Amino acid sequence: MKFRTKPCEIEAVQWTGRNVVEIMRFVKNESAIITNGVLIIKTLEGDMVASTGDYIIRGLRGEYYPCKPDVFHAKYEPCE
Repeated sequence: MKFRTKPCEIEAVQWTGRNVVEIMRFVKNESAIITNGVLIIKTLEGDMVASTGDYIIRGLRGEYYPCKPDVFHAKYEPCE
């Protein structure tokens, strides 16, 4: 059986390795920590390391998770 993603809007910020303030504001200082320059996102499945270039996504239930750029661009497009 095949399935298709329902249309929905998400919010995301790309981690550049230098935009710590932007990321922390985005996750409301709750769901991320920076340790020795490494961004760790607290997800529903546990802590995940975000690599430079990854997008940090706010999901439909307010949860956060990192997403690789190639997957992000294949799945999402900008909204107006």
